[in-house]
Amino acid sequence: MATEALPTSVDNKPLKSPLRYPGGKSRVAKLLLQHEPPHREYREPFAGGAALFFHKAKAEKNWLNDKHPGLYALYVTLRDDFDAFAEICRQQRGDRRSLFDYWTSRRDLMDAEDEEALLERAVQFYFINRTVWGGRVVYDLSRKSRLYFSNPQGWNHLEKKLAHLKQISEKLQGVKITCLSFEECLEDATEETFIYCDPPYIRDTNCHPTNKLYDKSFQDEHHERLARLLHDTTAKVMLSYDDCPQARALYNRAHWHFAELEWKYCGRYAVTKEAKANGIRERKVTGQELLILNYEPLIETRKRVLVDTSQVEEIREAVTRAFLATHEGRSMDDVVICDRLNKKFIEAASSTVGDVEPRDLNWHLLNLRKSAKLGPVTTVRRTLRNQEEYVHAAEIAARFMEDLYNVTVDRLLCNPGMRQHFDKLAGSIAPGHSNYEYRKAALNLRKRGRLKPELVNRIMRSGRRTKMVHAIDVLADASRIPELPGLYIFEDESGCLYTGESRNLRSRVSKHLDHSDRKSLAHYFWRNDIRKIRVELIAFDKESLGADRSNRKALEASLIQSRSPRFNIQHRT
Repeated sequence: MATEALPTSVDNKPLKSPLRYPGGKSRVAKLLLQHEPPHREYREPFAGGAALFFHKAKAEKNWLNDKHPGLYALYVTLRDDFDAFAEICRQQRGDRRSLFDYWTSRRDLMDAEDEEALLERAVQFYFINRTVWGGRVVYDLSRKSRLYFSNPQGWNHLEKKLAHLKQISEKLQGVKITCLSFEECLEDATEETFIYCDPPYIRDTNCHPTNKLYDKSFQDEHHERLARLLHDTTAKVMLSYDDCPQARALYNRAHWHFAELEWKYCGRYAVTKEAKANGIRERKVTGQELLILNYEPLIETRKRVLVDTSQVEEIREAVTRAFLATHEGRSMDDVVICDRLNKKFIEAASSTVGDVEPRDLNWHLLNLRKSAKLGPVTTVRRTLRNQEEYVHAAEIAARFMEDLYNVTVDRLLCNPGMRQHFDKLAGSIAPGHSNYEYRKAALNLRKRGRLKPELVNRIMRSGRRTKMVHAIDVLADASRIPELPGLYIFEDESGCLYTGESRNLRSRVSKHLDHSDRKSLAHYFWRNDIRKIRVELIAFDKESLGADRSNRKALEASLIQSRSPRFNIQHRT
């Protein structure tokens, strides 16, 4: 079970997985996180090395699951009994081959389940993982040949490893850790849940048993059952698979999106020992994997951006024809942001160019307008009434999305997935208006220069996290805010209220909500419904530029200039 824990200094800090793990994602965690959707709960049914969890910021709820009993024992022990674990690790001195033989001979520990002998099982798993070939910790007796000693240096620099494991222990506080089936880990997920699935490779299913990478392998029926469950879930899902026809066929439905990834595998080479003996140089194998998402990818993958010139021209021609056939006298902006027109446009363009993402077709359309390559087209200008009722909501939502995803407003509105997040946020701030109105207001703000990139986005891209919380939730549980340096912005349905900086966001924001030293702000909180107040947080790692107060003051001044918060302006004048 998960333990209750307050946020720590490492909750938002990227950490490297403590394990050598077959198929681990330590090398690509940063790339995967570019597709991380907004969520309040995070789950990994196939945790393994849990590289993505350790690299990302913790969610409000976190659940790591893996069927390997030794891995389960390690994570639980690191969370609940780190000091005892570290002491036993320090006792592992002497001939490492003898130690390896000792731990691999302890079948009683390998066969143990649940909470039995957790501490010894954890040390067993960790020692074997550091010293075995390829990090493969295989307890299956029929594949005992896979457990062979090949990495004695894996136990070097133990104190450095323990210092890292101490941070891992801190990040595991409050995390639910289980040794269940993947089916149980997927139960009761909601639309606020983000599930990252890294199941055994399909090619591993078809390997000879002695060559399989994992202790708990999959059969075809397991892959199919997983796909059926994920087709029906309301959660946001990201899967990593080997790129093969079977994987694509399992998720060949309209609401799934594919992105191809490449990186160099660790520990695998492109030549045999015989070829190496003949002087052929070793080269790391290039991994080609498939990222599968049940939501619109939030950025273009590097591989998809590299399109040849002839294909670009083909797409432009298709976009031009589709726009002229579907725009109904409306502008290109309207065709992008009006759901009905955009659907018609995407269907018309896709019928010609095939497998091009909607966000790319929308982006090409906007670029045609900017480059004036479409020629004269008669359109009807539409004027929206009562924009003052919701334009502040569009600005707050657009600013937050820019901070969160590091995108421009145009990129945001071209991307259907991001657009939905923007609509939901703007609608929660100023309800009662259409998605089209919020989007049009954001475009108008951008055209008037009201959404230029802020200083915090231009020079503080690394070492920071952006989050939006409700003031009422902070009053109930202040641990929703990290104890980190950063900036805070109070907002409600009327717009931006107040922005400030602090070396401890939790303490400062809590003080404002309790009894702010800004009397006018305190009176406003007292007179108005606190449930309508939101706080946008920009938290900085303690090692980042934002940890320096002079830098935070410069960023605060920039935010006051760009957002004109009511109570900062009153105080200044």
